[in-house]
Amino acid sequence: MGTDGAIRAIVDRAERHLAVQYAVIEALAGATRVADASRRILPEICGALGWEVGALWLVDESRGLIRCHDLWSAHPERTRAFEEVSRGSGFPPGIGLPGRVWSRREPVWVPDIVADTNFPRAAAATDDDLHGAFGVPVRSGERFLGMLEFFDREIHAPDDELLRLFSAIGAQIGQAIERIAAEEGLRASEARLRAMIGGSLVAIIGIDADGRVIEWNAQAEALFGWSREETLGRALTATIIPERYRDRHRAGLARFLRTGDGHMVNRRVEIEALHKSGREMAVELAITAVPIADGCIFSAFLQDIGERKRDEERLRFLAEAGAVLATSLDYETTLARVAQLALPMLADYCFIDLADERGRLRRVAMAFAEAPLDARWREMRDELAIPRQAEHPTAEVMRTGRPTVFNDIGQVELEGLARSPQHLRFLREFDVKRWMAVPLVARGKTLGVMGFGIGGEDGRWKADEVRLAEEIARRAALAVENARLYGETREAVRTRDEFLATVSHDLRNPLAAVKGLAQLLRRRVERSSAPELRAFADPLDRIDASATRMKTLLDELVEVSGLRIGQPIAISRAPVDLVALAREAADAFPQDERHVLEISADPPTLVASVDAGRIERVFGNLLTNAIKYSPRGARVRIALSHADGEAIIRVSDEGVGIPGNGRRPHRGQADRGAPRGTDRRGERGGAWVDVHAQATAPSGCAGRA
Repeated sequence: MGTDGAIRAIVDRAERHLAVQYAVIEALAGATRVADASRRILPEICGALGWEVGALWLVDESRGLIRCHDLWSAHPERTRAFEEVSRGSGFPPGIGLPGRVWSRREPVWVPDIVADTNFPRAAAATDDDLHGAFGVPVRSGERFLGMLEFFDREIHAPDDELLRLFSAIGAQIGQAIERIAAEEGLRASEARLRAMIGGSLVAIIGIDADGRVIEWNAQAEALFGWSREETLGRALTATIIPERYRDRHRAGLARFLRTGDGHMVNRRVEIEALHKSGREMAVELAITAVPIADGCIFSAFLQDIGERKRDEERLRFLAEAGAVLATSLDYETTLARVAQLALPMLADYCFIDLADERGRLRRVAMAFAEAPLDARWREMRDELAIPRQAEHPTAEVMRTGRPTVFNDIGQVELEGLARSPQHLRFLREFDVKRWMAVPLVARGKTLGVMGFGIGGEDGRWKADEVRLAEEIARRAALAVENARLYGETREAVRTRDEFLATVSHDLRNPLAAVKGLAQLLRRRVERSSAPELRAFADPLDRIDASATRMKTLLDELVEVSGLRIGQPIAISRAPVDLVALAREAADAFPQDERHVLEISADPPTLVASVDAGRIERVFGNLLTNAIKYSPRGARVRIALSHADGEAIIRVSDEGVGIPGNGRRPHRGQADRGAPRGTDRRGERGGAWVDVHAQATAPSGCAGRA
């Protein structure tokens, strides 16, 4: 080659190298994604060099492999096998051309890859007639990102100048890839943030340091009625902040920017916001401050809490109504108070009709938001009663037990609601627009109707308002039913008490006669010496004792009746010798061969301040039970003692004992299932009862058993 040829070769090489550099610079300048950059760089480089195939490999740090990211071929149909193998391959450091460049962090030239011993894709390269190859690292500073490899159909000797050129190009591409990857990550993050903001269930509003809107998501549009286009760049005070808060907002924003202190920042607060239509709404607001390079921006998260507030108000209303309903059993007064409570929550007026014994719906309560109207309805109260079978919405609710609702009421509906001409005039003056009636149902029975009306305001009843009306009506119905049951119970108790008093009075006279005659005959028997008459002494004593016990039972029956209605028992206390009282009680039970009564006392005299008659009845009851449930020939013992200021009376027998599980029968139960002389397990047993009474003089009449 002559001098001219050598110079021409040098010039051609320099031009190719410049072309490669220019192609790389142009491709990277317009690339916004790594894939776009590789699709532009690879064909430009291969075209400038005149090589057949170019590929970009990137490190997969999670798997510890380097993988083919993109591949370009001048003749894809002739390199299909090699492309398929390359795209499906991944190499660790040191393996294959990509692995060697990775491990060495420097360019690698292979004159003929078919003859190379460290090229796993050699078979595919042979099939596609590829030979010469070189690879260069792609890095950003000291960080290895991947490598570029190129293949040709000719065998090429190493070209150090070309490798140096591509080392610089690899660094240039690495920096671009890192920049593009960062931009891609930023765009992806912004896209995710935009999707989160757009799909958020709460309104998200962003403002800058000047208080102007820079973000307004779809939920903010739906909540406040302003579109995103209408608000961006506009002062927030001109959109959703009520006028009374605007100066405070501006002052708070300025204070935070000046001092970093803000009363509303990083807190959840409940506040009123303004809809585009001008109406105010309750919202929950949380504000966060986001520092940026030249200042600060703010994100506000808002949620409509109007429904929650209404639910809270309903719960408070129901709780207050429940408290009112529980305060009195005078249901008419109570219902009037409940009707008054319903006004601010549900309606402008409320009425309650109850079914009376004549089958009519009678108005028992009505309340108005305007006090003067209350007197007017009272004047026509009697006119408002209607039969249950009347063709009227209220009567229909009473018959069906289902609510009835009227919306946007006109003159025809008013005439249907009116119960009299005067009532019609009243409804017209009130300008009723909405009307609702719900049944008063308690324990499956419809007791009446509760109604509500709103005047002068068009609209429709909401489903939650109907449910609230039904709930308060249900509670009111229970109060009415409870009052009715209470009245019936009081009447039943009064009837029972009258009956007991009559029975007690009617039985006392015959018992007094029986007792008097028995005592008279007993005295005559004592004066008689005839053996056949003296044989009647014991039966006469039993008749006398039985009459005494019957009188006692009558007294107890009257006392128990009094206790059940809250009347106290009259106690007549006096110092009494309990030992003497026990002997008198024992003497009332005739001795026979079936039972033996024994009395022991220590000390022999034991005085306590008690009601003698009642203690005597206690003795009688205990002895009766002991004798009744003791076997023949058993002993019944009464033991009296004194300890710690108390008189202790113990009655024991040999009859039925307390069950083995230690549980006593409930009050009112009689444990008489076992035969005499056995306990519940069928074993012989016994029972004893202690009665403790204060043994000190008049201060005590207490006792326990």
